[in-house]
Amino acid sequence: MKKIISPVCITVLLLAFATAGCEKSDEELLVGTWNAISEHWIDYEDNVKVDEGTETYDAGELTIEIFENGTGKVHEDGEVSDFTWALDGSKLLITPEDDDQMTMGFSVSKDRLTITNTYEETYNDVDYKYVSETVFERA
Repeated sequence: MKKIISPVCITVLLLAFATAGCEKSDEELLVGTWNAISEHWIDYEDNVKVDEGTETYDAGELTIEIFENGTGKVHEDGEVSDFTWALDGSKLLITPEDDDQMTMGFSVSKDRLTITNTYEETYNDVDYKYVSETVFERA
């Protein structure tokens, strides 16, 4: 006995195959213009929390543009600065012009980008640590 595949089954299968390859990579999702909406930070001295706060941003107050060629621009307080970027696994590597490379954690979706930055230094025998998380929405 011959089995006949219905047109509905064929359509469902074609749609499944057509959309299976449509998921964007983190690199593709990063490309675009992002408006900062909030930043939360914590400061530590010798592993003791000494300050914590949250700042919210007005639309357009802090914007980053990420281009697919590995470059980008930060727009903040009427000034524009350039940077280069790359991905290293789950890390975002940002190199501002005339500055050292920074390694940041990140998560990205179609409409939201979260960047986590940790900076540590020792000065006068005191260990300082600054942790921030900035949340952006796609413009």
